[in-house]
Amino acid sequence: MATMQDELLPGVNLPEEVRADYKELVATRRHLHGIPEIGLDLPKTVEYVESRLDELSISHERCLEHGVIGMIEGAADGPTVMLRADMDALPITEENTHDYVSQHPGKMHACGHDTHM
Repeated sequence: MATMQDELLPGVNLPEEVRADYKELVATRRHLHGIPEIGLDLPKTVEYVESRLDELSISHERCLEHGVIGMIEGAADGPTVMLRADMDALPITEENTHDYVSQHPGKMHACGHDTHM
C-alpha cells in the first residue's frame, strides 16, 4: 500500500528518514524562499538558519556577521565531509503566485539557494 510520502515523492529512491521529514523540509525551504536577502546583508536568513540548527541540536557558530558554521560530530574518527551553501538571493522581482513567494520586493531566491540551505 502506498504511503503519503510515496504519493508526495513518487518513484524517488530516498531513505525512510528523509521521506518522514519531507513536509518539514519543504516548509523550511518555503520559509527561506519567502525571506530573500542580498549579498552580505542576511540578518533574517542567518537568524532562521541558526534557529533551525538549534531545533535540531546541531552546534553552530557565526562566521563573520553573515555566515553560519554548523558541526555534526561523528561517533568515531574518520573522513570529514563539508557541505557549503550560499544563502544570498538575487535582485529580481518574483512573479510567481505561490503562497510562499518572496516577501521582499525586488529580491528573490531564483537559483536554488533556498533549497541548498
